[in-house]
Amino acid sequence: MNIKLTDSEAVATPSDLSACLTRFVRGQREVIENLAGAVARREHELSPPRGCRDAFLFVGPTGVGKTELARALAYALYGN
Repeated sequence: MNIKLTDSEAVATPSDLSACLTRFVRGQREVIENLAGAVARREHELSPPRGCRDAFLFVGPTGVGKTELARALAYALYGN
């Protein structure tokens, strides 16, 4: 699936991130909300300043949307 977002969605704010990701990944609502919360904490610098900025590990059985979630997240945060 090729992800096509508008320019305004490509720089999604953390508050919009959950809604944006839900359009592309179905059935993973809890994961998307947790991920959006982690991104929001980073954006508001509520996370400890040590270590790497972001690292997400998506695990689960085949076909649940891990790759699509990672692609949609990268595109929503960083654009092309």
